Amino acid sequence: MPGPTSQPRGVHPESDFQWLDLADFSAGIYDYSHVSGTNPNVPGPTNAADPDHTFSCIALPKGGLGPLPALSTVTSWPGPTVTGTGNYIVGLLVHNELADGSYEAVAIWDGNDGTTHGWQAWSVGLFGGSNDLIVDDSLPSTGPGLFGAPYPQMTRAAPTDPTTTVGNPVVVFPAPSTDQFGQVYMYPDPSAPTVYGALALITAGSSTAGQVLVHQSRVIVLGTGVYPYPAGTGFSTNEQIAFTDPPNSTVLGPADTVLATEQPYGYGGGGSISAGELFLVKKRGGAIVVTGDIASPNVTILPGVQGTGGFYGSAHSGLAGFVYCSYDNGAWAWNGGSTAQKISTQLDDSFFLPPEWAVIGSNNYGYYVRCIADRVYVSNNWLYDLNTQSWWRYYPTKAQGGQDLFYVQETDGQFIYGARLSFSDTDTDFLYEFDQQAPTGDWQWQCLPRRLTDNRLIELREVVVRASSNQGETDSQITVAIFNGATQVGSVTTVVGDIKAYPTMLRMPIGPISAGSVPYTSEDFTIRITATGNGGPAPNLHSVSLGWKQTRHAPTIGVGS
Repeated sequence: MPGPTSQPRGVHPESDFQWLDLADFSAGIYDYSHVSGTNPNVPGPTNAADPDHTFSCIALPKGGLGPLPALSTVTSWPGPTVTGTGNYIVGLLVHNELADGSYEAVAIWDGNDGTTHGWQAWSVGLFGGSNDLIVDDSLPSTGPGLFGAPYPQMTRAAPTDPTTTVGNPVVVFPAPSTDQFGQVYMYPDPSAPTVYGALALITAGSSTAGQVLVHQSRVIVLGTGVYPYPAGTGFSTNEQIAFTDPPNSTVLGPADTVLATEQPYGYGGGGSISAGELFLVKKRGGAIVVTGDIASPNVTILPGVQGTGGFYGSAHSGLAGFVYCSYDNGAWAWNGGSTAQKISTQLDDSFFLPPEWAVIGSNNYGYYVRCIADRVYVSNNWLYDLNTQSWWRYYPTKAQGGQDLFYVQETDGQFIYGARLSFSDTDTDFLYEFDQQAPTGDWQWQCLPRRLTDNRLIELREVVVRASSNQGETDSQITVAIFNGATQVGSVTTVVGDIKAYPTMLRMPIGPISAGSVPYTSEDFTIRITATGNGGPAPNLHSVSLGWKQTRHAPTIGVGS
């Protein structure tokens, strides 16, 4: 828990100033922009952060703010592009178990140039690996819309009887097709495991493509089917289950299994919880737990679990439980009970929706969740800290000078990878590598509006910053800026070299750029703290104390009746 702080309005023993002390930042970001608009001046706890001006930092366990991991490498798309912004990364899987020490990103692209709807899967080599085409497919531009290859999965498969071999590692992913059935690919083909290429599992309409999951050494496909119904030319839902049988094989059976007949609204997320449990969240109507062999399942219906709403996304299990998102209802965690718990009460209920959601034309990209150690990463650059149960931006969004990232994946090393959902032909950077052993060089935190007095003017007179540099850097700086509404009215910056490797206290007078104290006519003001390493790691902030004086009454604004 954060350390103690002094009273915000106490009298400093060395002066007649009153002091506002900022040391406990554990509230994280508060954002209700869906309700309150683009400037979320909403009520929040002490030191709650503004979502528009806070990024790349996190509350430290015992108080203060520290930098999150640094961006270390950016990778550009190696394949073709279409003109404009219609290039989509519709599937991504990163791993680093390769024998030569390189990393591989299985990245899948979708683009429509008005004539051809192109679709390609690539093996993108990182750390010296090569870039190699896996699958190249195309459709008429007027054919099926963007289905993508949502959320490739890794498992094992054998080209022969799986009872005699465990099989080789493979990646499985769905794909659009020129027919109504779609396709499911397995890379590499288990019969040619050293060749770049893929095995098509669906032949002559033997099954139906859909979102893929892996469970009990099987590939499970949630295929979309249209059932007879008098309205709307039929009832469409992804509850037709197909799976490879026997396990570890490449034989994908027909999509003729329905696990739960109740609430036939389809599934919006799922995953393997253990060797014996598969958890599937319905779009509405609760969730189900499947135990036993999927070929002869036992199904438990959990009607009290919050559904996902009308989209499909990538859910994930970790220390927080099984985490998923619900359309206009926030992020949720299921921990094995009859209900799920909401973990995003301090955020807008659509915080996870990517900017492309309104134009992508596919409901497969509603959210992306990845549980990594004691943090949960969510689409739109969000991070949930289990230690403080608070939300942060791990990288600035495009509006904040960074990039909008949808995917996040870990490796068994020091790196975490994020990726864009879309890019343009003039800006093909798509994969972003973050080094967990290197603090970022810049971070920023801004509070929601704070109230100091009732109908009084104040003068801000002094700022005391307590900070320490990372890795012995001597060029790091911290700037404290004061805003009255959107107008900056004062700023102080620590001197280069003053922040040491140990906690350092720096006392500075505050005023506008010219000099002098600043009278306020508002009861509220905003503090923005910016940290930079000037080419090195950004410093840690332990606390900021703001000294102020109360003066005369504020003038009356407006005329009463």
